Amino acid sequence: MSLWSTRPDGTNGQLVYGNFTVRPQCVFEARPIPDSHKLVFTATAHHSITGGSLALFDRTQGTELDEPLERITPEVCFPETECWPTHYYAGAWPLSEEHFLVSWADRPLPAHAYMDISDERNPGNASGIYLYDAFGNLHLLHRDPEISSETPIPIKPRPRPFAVADNVDWDAPKSGALLLQDVYAGMGDLEGETIEQLRVVGVLPKVQPFMNQPMLGVSAEDTGKVVLGLVPVEADGSAYFEAPSGMPLFFQAIDQDGLALRTMRSLTYLQPEQTLSCVGCHESRETAPALDASPLALRRPPSKITPEAEGSWPLRFDTLVQPVLDNACVDCHHPGHADRNAAAFDLTPDKAYQSLIAYGDNDLHDLAFEKDYSEVGDCVARQSKLLALLTIEGGHEGVVLEEAELARLIVWMDTYAHIQGAFSQEQEQELIALRESVHWIAER
Repeated sequence: MSLWSTRPDGTNGQLVYGNFTVRPQCVFEARPIPDSHKLVFTATAHHSITGGSLALFDRTQGTELDEPLERITPEVCFPETECWPTHYYAGAWPLSEEHFLVSWADRPLPAHAYMDISDERNPGNASGIYLYDAFGNLHLLHRDPEISSETPIPIKPRPRPFAVADNVDWDAPKSGALLLQDVYAGMGDLEGETIEQLRVVGVLPKVQPFMNQPMLGVSAEDTGKVVLGLVPVEADGSAYFEAPSGMPLFFQAIDQDGLALRTMRSLTYLQPEQTLSCVGCHESRETAPALDASPLALRRPPSKITPEAEGSWPLRFDTLVQPVLDNACVDCHHPGHADRNAAAFDLTPDKAYQSLIAYGDNDLHDLAFEKDYSEVGDCVARQSKLLALLTIEGGHEGVVLEEAELARLIVWMDTYAHIQGAFSQEQEQELIALRESVHWIAER
């Protein structure tokens, strides 16, 4: 739950702070400080209400970890990741770098659960409005006897913020283009690996009202996904391709063997007819693009996305992976087979997903479980014991999978081994209709 910025028309989404930062866990209620380049925000827990410690953030000192932060309420720890504080702040409105209107509670930060107001940890008037200064002074301005007072806003004349023009043609076709200048920038020494393609993955909104229902994958809290497909990377590391607008996207760098080498662990998105560019793959955000040559990908029209195997859009285990198992594996791996070890590893449709996820002491489960950041090589398929078993010379028990069959297993593993990618049948139907209606895909 890092801090990002965007223009009012939804263009130019940019990280402000904390994409890889663990402490604080959540950055909420950020506000710019008058006559300053700094922000103030509430450092909060994930599993609680919005309350915690106050911190100043200086973007000129970086975008991650402690360097750009100054804790102005150091007596309050960062909730959950450091401890659970005995009192907390929220809703800071900065008057200057030294004076803030805040709400403050003299009670412990409540737990992540429903609590009746009769609970002494969470009384009805737990917080009041105070003037806090950088010297540690807290002056009461208002505390209601019955209810908590939150989110102070001074009523005073102040300059109208300048307007930023809306540059989006909302009636234009719902697509745009992305330019990656050099996928190798930011990747370090790849030790002979080459990147030949990018996988484009769309992230779907949750449409069901209940937590973790349905469970899409091993992490329980997985985001919905649709594998849109692959685009080429040129010899100089550049890629230029069309993509849908209005859909959050992330990318995977795919090597010469079709395996993901690195995964983007945040998102980007396009607005209609927008062209968005980036320098590289996980390059420093302080890096400017090289100006020595035009990227090879820009010397041609943008690529269209080539869809992958059936079952990747919409993403479904039973359509993507189960046909491979039915063709190559179920003859041995089913209940009643004479080989008891083979029979115990049940790959029939009702059991196959759980069997594969649990293979090799939860090999795939652990590799596909949610991660905070991505390192080169830290992708599921290239580390999987299951894939290693299936690609040994001569095959597993003489069964050699075809290239297309292996590709199905690889895309399933590398997109985090979901049982399904959509949250509802209606959402799946929308994805099918999208594929049939767009111009930015290339038929296989």
